[in-house]
Amino acid sequence: MLQCLKCASAIVKNEQYYIVGDMGPEIITILENLGQLMDENEPICSQCFANILQELSVGTNPENDLQRPNANSISILCVWCQRRLGSGRCHSVSDGPERYFISERISPRQIPEGAVVCYLCWTEAQQTLRRQGVSYVPSPNTIVCVWCLRSLANTRRHSIPDGPERNEIIARIHPREIPPGGFVCYACWVAACRNVQRAANIEEGWQNPGPSYQHYGADCVWCKMSLFQRQVRILRDGPERDIVAERIYPNELPEHALVCVDCWARAQEYVNSSEGSVVQPAGTPNPWINLADDYKHTSNSSRRCFVPFCTNPERLSVPDFLRKRILQSTKIYVTENCRICAKHRNTYNWEFLKENEFSSTFTQAEIKSMLNLSLCPDSTNN
Repeated sequence: MLQCLKCASAIVKNEQYYIVGDMGPEIITILENLGQLMDENEPICSQCFANILQELSVGTNPENDLQRPNANSISILCVWCQRRLGSGRCHSVSDGPERYFISERISPRQIPEGAVVCYLCWTEAQQTLRRQGVSYVPSPNTIVCVWCLRSLANTRRHSIPDGPERNEIIARIHPREIPPGGFVCYACWVAACRNVQRAANIEEGWQNPGPSYQHYGADCVWCKMSLFQRQVRILRDGPERDIVAERIYPNELPEHALVCVDCWARAQEYVNSSEGSVVQPAGTPNPWINLADDYKHTSNSSRRCFVPFCTNPERLSVPDFLRKRILQSTKIYVTENCRICAKHRNTYNWEFLKENEFSSTFTQAEIKSMLNLSLCPDSTNN
């Protein structure tokens, strides 16, 4: 059975192979450098022949930095995978996108002077950069964006002066650092400026809330409903703030307290009724109605159990039979949007609700819903 001259592997039947005597002088020179005795009739398998042709193409490319370690480099390690290079192919880590890419992969380790990588790691770096659209041809004159690592050749670029934009870029490329004289592409500079402006807008909105702010995560301090994309009012010093602080006691009223327009109108109603100066413009119906017989209603919030000071996490819907029972026994109307926890859902005696403060002003829709609830037939809890 024939054996390959280079790798000494067996050449099976019907496998393609090549004879040394039929090869050119360049290939014979490579085989002689291996230190092997050759015969013109010795075969070489197709895989070894392909590797020899690849070495020839590498050797004829003056811009390629592929090397073979010398006899003293048997202990040299690849700076990326830390494998011994031995007599394998290696590549110098010159300035360029590949060096930035490898430096990012091995961080926090640093690339020492004269470092090399194995051929597999160098090929992987080039292929990854090619998929990302980054120029992968090493060149000492290549300038890349310190953020996206794209080549800045023939494109707009921007310096990185001291300021919030530089801090934003430093945070984005951590643990890499901005080299002296580093540049970013124009797209990355615009992205940094927008991120800084967005953070400033959010901070300003929280410090100075107003009707134009979207109120992400903010709730009305009275009814606890979300204020997201709703009209709000700021509780400044005045009688309305005192009314709200009294209604939410023992909860504390924050400095920048926000209420929805419904609670703001309710607070103004309390202020006007206490001063005895309720004035309605001619032809304008009053949206709020005070019922006789001390009827009250809960808030319309669905964020927590409607029972005051309840901290249970469940938010179950309140059955109609339970709402009717509470209305008949305590004259407290539980609104349709209210939620209840599992503990209070099984409660039968609701007299304790009379000890808490609830609103006594109703809208027309709430009155209509309360009448429908009182007239509906009794049902049992299944």
